[in-house]
Amino acid sequence: MTTIIIDHTIYQKKYREAIKSNKLHVNPEHRLYSAMVGCWGILIGLFWFGWCADKGVHWGPTLIGAVPFAWGNICVFVRIGAGSFSG
Repeated sequence: MTTIIIDHTIYQKKYREAIKSNKLHVNPEHRLYSAMVGCWGILIGLFWFGWCADKGVHWGPTLIGAVPFAWGNICVFVRIGAGSFSG
């Protein structure tokens, strides 16, 4: 969902600007906005998981800490994969 929102709000604006200036494509670094947002999810998820993974801590908070980590991974690796295959 994050990648779709960022694509429709930021990347498409950059694409229209590139087309108006007679370019065939947008500079590749403009594809990385959702990866820049998602990297924070990886960081937060790893710290959360690390602080909760201890003897005596209930499994629930540890499992919830995996949610921002998974979200960040999806944001980062979907954009990296899409950027490498598009022209």
